[in-house]
Order: sequence, then C-alpha cells, then structure tokens
Amino acid sequence: FLRGHEYIETELGDLQMTLEASANNMASFKSLATEGRYLKPLLISMILMFGQQLSGVNAVLFFSVNIFEAAGTSLNSFIENIILAGVQVVATILASLFIDRLGRRFLLIFSALVMSLAAFGLGTYFWILSHDPAEAHAIGFLPLSSLCVFIFAFSVGFGPIPWLMMGELFGPEVKEKASTVSACFNWSLAFCVTQFYSPLAHEVGSASTFWGFATVLVVIMVFSIVVVPETKGRTLEEIQDLFRPAQSSAGRSNQPEGDLPESFGPDERPSAPLILNADLLDDQPEREREPQTRHEPNSMSNQHRSDTVSV
Repeated sequence: FLRGHEYIETELGDLQMTLEASANNMASFKSLATEGRYLKPLLISMILMFGQQLSGVNAVLFFSVNIFEAAGTSLNSFIENIILAGVQVVATILASLFIDRLGRRFLLIFSALVMSLAAFGLGTYFWILSHDPAEAHAIGFLPLSSLCVFIFAFSVGFGPIPWLMMGELFGPEVKEKASTVSACFNWSLAFCVTQFYSPLAHEVGSASTFWGFATVLVVIMVFSIVVVPETKGRTLEEIQDLFRPAQSSAGRSNQPEGDLPESFGPDERPSAPLILNADLLDDQPEREREPQTRHEPNSMSNQHRSDTVSV
C-alpha cells in the first residue's frame, strides 16, 4: 500500500526465482550422510549442540531452585533464581555486541573453559557439603557465584553460537535438511538432560553430576580448538570451500582463464574475450588486405632463391 504495486511484484518475482533455484539444487538426506562436504559441517553442528546440552545448562535453569535448596545457602532460593535470570539477560546483551568482534570460535573456547571451571567449583562445593557441612557453610557464597559465572559464560558462547553457526555452516541446498537434523538432535538431548538429571543426581550425587558436566565441557573445548572453523568475516562460499575436497577447492581457484598471449600480464588480461567478425574483415578495402595476400608468396619465393644459391 505504501510502496506501490510495482515494488511488490518485483520482490515476489525475486522470491519466486530464489525458491525455484533452491528447489532445483536441493540435496537429499542420502547425500547429507555420504558426501563429505555436507557431512563435516553437520557433524560439527551436532557436536556443538551436544556440548550445549550436555553442559548441564537446562539442568541448571530448570532445577536452579532445587540446586540452591540442596546447597543450603542462606539466601532465599527464589531470589537467587531471579539473580541468575538477571545475569543471563545481561550476558545475552553483551554477546550480541561482541560476537562479531571477538569471533565465534574464541567465544566458544572461552565459554567452555569458564563453564567447566564453574561446574567443577559447584561440584566441589557439593562434595565438601557431603563430607564437612561446617566447612561448606563457610563458603556458602560458592553455589550462587558458580552458577552466575556458569550462566554468564553460557549466554556469551554456547548459548547463541551453536545456533548461529548452524545457519553459517550449511549451504542453501542442504540447509533445510541439515538444520532439521541438528535442531532435532539438540532438543532430544535437552529432553534427556531434564528427564534424567534428578535421578542421576540422586543416584551418584550432585558432586559427580556436575563434575561430569565439567568433563564434557573440557572435551568440547578441545574440539572447538582443533576442529571448529572460524566463520567470522567469511562469505558463504568461503565457508563451503573449507569442507570441499582439496582438489575441488584448488580447481575452483585455479580455473584456466583461456589461452591468452604471454605478453598479457596478470593485471593486463582483457575483461572480455576478443571476437573477430568476418563481416568486418570483408568490408575492409581491397588495398588494405592486398599486402597480406602477397606476403606469403614473396616469402616462399625468397626461400626458393636461397635454396638455389646454397645448392
């Protein structure tokens, strides 16, 4: 209504062309599981989702009141939960400001490292509480501070970045199917963590449970250092080249540009091929083409004379 019908028709046409192009180049689930250029980014995305959920974040968020009550802190558990939510809000805002400055990979490594230390600290508190309650009472600040650090580190790294990289790692021909697989894997793990956290903490103890979360985070940190690529500042095509076979990537970058004379330098190549039109040659005056037709016989006669003299 405000912009006019011609703009709407143009945008609809562009959308239709984009959808048709995507439909013609869609990859299948079979290629997603068998072709390396699709399988590698899928595995990276799924392992990041695994680290996100097996860090224990949903156990912390859903059972924070129970955790504070089990820790026996002096502050009201619900107030501590509100403080935890406030930390998450602030950290999420900071993540949106620094994610393009610091890079995805750095924030993943930082997040996993800090979360593992916080989870280990909370597990240590529960271990001390089970062995020496008086000593645990002296460090009653540790549960709230550990969980605040844990949630802060999660919100700046492993909270948003696995979802962000899911959209950056996959090409348009496979994004729909790969994102579906990765998201389903994520929420399946979220269900398992929330379903089995309480029985697991009751069976092996809260200390061992949080130490297990810390161990997973250390493994994911090493994975982020060794395997996860940095996607900040790269185009979609550059990211896809990271997962293509080496020969394919080299072939794309070293494609021949045509047979050109050696006199053309790398910066002197013509931007378009030179096309000679036969009609233009036919339109040339006879006197301009005459020397070209007489040059070859003269050269041959000269060669014949030289051969005769040599004999």
